[in-house]
Amino acid sequence: MKTLNNWSYVDGNFHYIQIGDTIDTPYKIHGVLSNGDKVYTSFVIEANGKTVRTKSGSTYCLGRISESYARWQAENAENWHSRWSC
Repeated sequence: MKTLNNWSYVDGNFHYIQIGDTIDTPYKIHGVLSNGDKVYTSFVIEANGKTVRTKSGSTYCLGRISESYARWQAENAENWHSRWSC
C-alpha cells in the first residue's frame, strides 16, 4: 500500500475540506508519495481510519498531514482531532 505524506483533503476545486472523527466521501486527497511524486487522487469512496480507497481502486495509507492543512483545520474545523496530525 502506498503512503501519502504532506496530504490534505480537498473538494473537486482543490479547496480544503474539514474532517472530524472520520474522512467522509466523496472528496479527494492531495499528497506526495515517498518517491516525491505529487498525487491528486480520484474521489475517496471508502475510509477506514487512515486507510482510504479511491474510485479508481487505489488504496493509500495517510501518513504525515500537510502542516498548512493542519493549521487550517485547527483554525476552522469545529471537530478537528489532532490524531490526524502525525
